[in-house]
Amino acid sequence: MELKNIIMQQHRRSYGPALDIAFSTDKSNVSRTGPNPVHSRASSGTFVNQNGRIVGKTRSTTSLNPARVPVGGVAVFEVPSGSVVGWLNNSVVVVMEDTDGDDQIGAQRHITGTLIHKTDTAITLLVTSKVGTTTLSSWSVSYRGLRVDHDPITGLCLGALIEISKTNIVEMSESFDNTSVWTQVRLVSQPVANTDIAPDGSLTAEKFIPSNTLDNHRIDDPTIGIVSGSSYTVSAFVKAAGYTGFGIHVGSSPVPSATFSLTGSGSVTSTATGWSARIYPYRDGWYRCCATFTATTANRLYLFVGQTGTTFTYAGDTTSGIVVWGAQCELSRESSYIPNYRLGSVIRSTDIYNISGTAFSRIWNTRGGTFVFEGLLSSGLSINQYILSSGGNRRWLYGNNPGANNNTEALVAFDGASTPTYFTNVRISTRFKIAISVESITCSASLNGSTITTINHNGNLLNSVTLLEFIANSLGIVTRVKYYSKNLPNTSLQALTTTTSEPITYNGVAIQYNGVGLLETS
Repeated sequence: MELKNIIMQQHRRSYGPALDIAFSTDKSNVSRTGPNPVHSRASSGTFVNQNGRIVGKTRSTTSLNPARVPVGGVAVFEVPSGSVVGWLNNSVVVVMEDTDGDDQIGAQRHITGTLIHKTDTAITLLVTSKVGTTTLSSWSVSYRGLRVDHDPITGLCLGALIEISKTNIVEMSESFDNTSVWTQVRLVSQPVANTDIAPDGSLTAEKFIPSNTLDNHRIDDPTIGIVSGSSYTVSAFVKAAGYTGFGIHVGSSPVPSATFSLTGSGSVTSTATGWSARIYPYRDGWYRCCATFTATTANRLYLFVGQTGTTFTYAGDTTSGIVVWGAQCELSRESSYIPNYRLGSVIRSTDIYNISGTAFSRIWNTRGGTFVFEGLLSSGLSINQYILSSGGNRRWLYGNNPGANNNTEALVAFDGASTPTYFTNVRISTRFKIAISVESITCSASLNGSTITTINHNGNLLNSVTLLEFIANSLGIVTRVKYYSKNLPNTSLQALTTTTSEPITYNGVAIQYNGVGLLETS
């Protein structure tokens, strides 16, 4: 062999990743190195775009007859300004009649296509399928592509939002003036529709104005479809409009079980026994208030107006109140908002995001390799939920049994032939970086730069792999995924998972680099 050929072969021996996907810095849905994942979802899903708006489903008043658009041709639809910011080209978009509001195509007139161009007020689709032969001027536009989520305050890109299927059982979730679902109690009137700009940018938020009767003031959904003994979360987007308190309860008596203050960064002011609560600030004075509880046989939903975050019995001034939008009740913890415009529940289908077939198996090393995963869990993993799987029972980041090791999340080496083996004391919550190196009989890992944890496994983890899945059965955000076709040393595992932070001054303004993006700090 000639010397130049030897040098060329040595040059190919790279220690770099065989797969590198960075969702927080590259929104093209294309891996920097290695094969590209494929994403699909059977219904629409919302997310927060860089402008802090909740997007993912919108409407169009374009008049169009599906019969006049050939498959393989293009169709253009006008949309409300700002409603498609963040939608990715080459994603699937379904434009449909949606007369029943369930977000499912069925036999309804529709045009399905690939998004090839968009402006602030229009989208262009390459049509892939269609149904219908008459002109329609009112369309529901459903985005079914990868959702690149952002911080609702800073606009900082967090990564790809990947979630399991969830159902919003609150009917008419934005229409509190609908008396067939909602009953007002000691409000001046049924909530006033279209009084404020909602978090999705539309004029659909509604104001709750308490009466001057000395008592609590609220709106009720008399029957929501909960199952006794199951854990649920109720959430709603709320904004102060003279008054600054909000309360939630599900049960038989009208007493708030979770209360919130809608001032400053927002705060949870109280929770009843067995309840937990969280509040998240959004732009323009909005907050998302979330309360988790275990259901009983009583299934009446109460949403309370508080004069403050601690005062819920008072006489209103008949002018002040709060603005509410986007109510949701779902199993387990809160997920992204699922709009419901109908009588009945609405389902958001699972995000399926993977690399399958030879596209992944050709870079898989059966002798050993290393995964590096960065992301954020919006809720804990329970048993049988996983973040990263390589097909079958080869699951690298796997949900622990809540009764084992007293954890609800843990890193697992699992080979399907025995009881799962856990990395004890490795818990995953909020934002994290983790690296795991897998060899024939051992796995080593570092979480956020921690000391290396090593366990033995049964040796079946390195079989031929034909699938790589990302948070396919979990709730969270994928910021970055790397795969190295070799075992990296322990020092590298720690270095790859250590988050650096240092102050930087730019044009006299203090900013901070947090490993994902730049945040202005003053």
